[in-house]
Amino acid sequence: MSKKEPVLFLKTRLHYTFWIVFFIYNYISNAVLDPRFNFSFGAVISYLLFFLTVLVYNFYATVYYLDLIKYKKPSIFKSISLLIVLLVSSIGLALLNRGFIQPLLIHNDNPINYYKYITFWLFQFIYYFSLGAAYFFVSELMKEKINSSNLEKEKIEVEANLLRSQINPHFLFNTLNMLYAKSIVYSEDLADKIQKLSEIMRYAYLPKWLENGSHAPASEEIKHILNVISIHEFRLSNENIFHFNTKGDMDQVFLPPLVLVTLAENILKHGHLSSDSPATIDISYEDGIFSFLGKNKIKTAKNHDEKSGIGIANISSRLNKYYKDSYEFHYSQANGYFYTNLTIHLKKQI
Repeated sequence: MSKKEPVLFLKTRLHYTFWIVFFIYNYISNAVLDPRFNFSFGAVISYLLFFLTVLVYNFYATVYYLDLIKYKKPSIFKSISLLIVLLVSSIGLALLNRGFIQPLLIHNDNPINYYKYITFWLFQFIYYFSLGAAYFFVSELMKEKINSSNLEKEKIEVEANLLRSQINPHFLFNTLNMLYAKSIVYSEDLADKIQKLSEIMRYAYLPKWLENGSHAPASEEIKHILNVISIHEFRLSNENIFHFNTKGDMDQVFLPPLVLVTLAENILKHGHLSSDSPATIDISYEDGIFSFLGKNKIKTAKNHDEKSGIGIANISSRLNKYYKDSYEFHYSQANGYFYTNLTIHLKKQI
């Protein structure tokens, strides 16, 4: 658990209310036993300063000390040193109040018995340290219960979203299956493309390999790149718009799913595809180095959708997550063509 919340867990006004009531109670209790605690202005101010600089300080200093110990986890030496600083500062503030503030405000000029006073204050320190510790642990317990409740709510919400995400794809797949069955009577070619689209959607929504990991074999990516190409060729009634080449054993390469498919789809969507200027993709794997090279002519039509940055940004983010400094991903424009270059230095996979 990262510590970003304020240590003061309860609302600030509750703290103010507590300390005001506690101050009044302590002052009246002391006034009954000690005639110095009358209700004169000097006596009230003297005790108020003592109360704030010593008693309240001990309480919150203890809370912050325990907070530091729990979340920053300093060494034993630093922890003990901080505790000593807390104790010495507490005694120092008490002596300052007794030796300077009280003589000034209530004319308490009696000599200080340092041994007796420090011994008395050690017990006071333990008392307020215990109060601060009790507050800290109770507030931590309350926060854990609230966090646990929030996590349970988030779990329920995630499960509900997961159920919806499972229902929606199944509805889509059933619809595609129905369209396939209806279209095969009229056009086997159209039915084939609907089946390929169904395979692509199943690959995107129900990836079987995610049960054991977060990567897919490159051969699966290539299979569905070919499906995407086939659908676009059918749409354009032209089977000469794409040159696709592979080299190497792609069953030995595992990549984040849909990275290559997205790159290929980006080329098909934004490229000017024709028999005269076909798009090309060259994929290779050799000596632990995987390479994807894409080239397509840039569309110049005014109605061309330029919104391709989201897919590229998503790919960059995922590659950086998995490969960090072990990949290069570049894209550029030159002479009317768009170039995509992805190189991944993969470790030897067994």
